[in-house]
Amino acid sequence: MQQITKETVVLVKATTDCNYRIIEIRNRLLALKLMEMGCLEGMIIQKISAAPFNGPLIIRVYPNENLLAIRYEDSADILISEALSKSSDN
Repeated sequence: MQQITKETVVLVKATTDCNYRIIEIRNRLLALKLMEMGCLEGMIIQKISAAPFNGPLIIRVYPNENLLAIRYEDSADILISEALSKSSDN
């Protein structure tokens, strides 16, 4: 389990167009689904948009810039922190 700091937030609370590093995925099944789609802990993501009325969030996953839609409920299980760059070696 990763240490959670005050700069750590859940994906649902993230602002759009900022880069974030995935710190922890708290739901094991969600972590497996995201891993199958190429999204792992430690990777850089960017929240692109969120649908109204607690609809899905669209994120961009770097370095390949793949777009993924994540259910609002699932986004509450993804802990992130702000990243300084898109490079995954931070």
